[in-house]
Amino acid sequence: MFNLPTLEELEALRSLEVEEERIEYFGKCLGFDSLGFESLYDVRFDFWYLNFLFGVEQDFSVEKLQLLLRITDEVLEKSIPEMISEGKPPLGPTQSFQLFKDLILRYTEQGPSNDRIDRESDVFSMSNVTKVTEYLGKSFYRHYNAYVASFSEVREVEMRTIALEVESPPNFQPLAMGILQHVTEE
Repeated sequence: MFNLPTLEELEALRSLEVEEERIEYFGKCLGFDSLGFESLYDVRFDFWYLNFLFGVEQDFSVEKLQLLLRITDEVLEKSIPEMISEGKPPLGPTQSFQLFKDLILRYTEQGPSNDRIDRESDVFSMSNVTKVTEYLGKSFYRHYNAYVASFSEVREVEMRTIALEVESPPNFQPLAMGILQHVTEE
């Protein structure tokens, strides 16, 4: 449905200094016609855009930026929406985090050579992996249940109020109104 930005688009995005222009152009790169999307798309857009900003802050090359967006998009998609669309429960945060680790480690300097891509610029250093992992732990995984809720179906709940009749306890006279009885000893 949406395409992540190309290398050329990411390069253009990095060069934009005005935040509003960057947001608008990022939306166009993804295929959004205008800002002010449906709530589900707002969540995805924010997810992608905040991951992009993190990569820019880390001074990642456009290749690493694109790779970061691809990895985080795959983690989101396979953890939550894909599972829900298949009628399965979303992955738990631990399973999702394992998926993230498996994906990112394919693109590290120490990753298995048969899975690793050949261009050095596309490979994350272990320092990059640590920073990305910390970032996702403080953002995506911190709010994982909110992401799950936002992608879940809205279910209507019917509530009814039922009036229950409850008996009142008998009304006893106050102690001051009681009769004083003398007890005689025998």
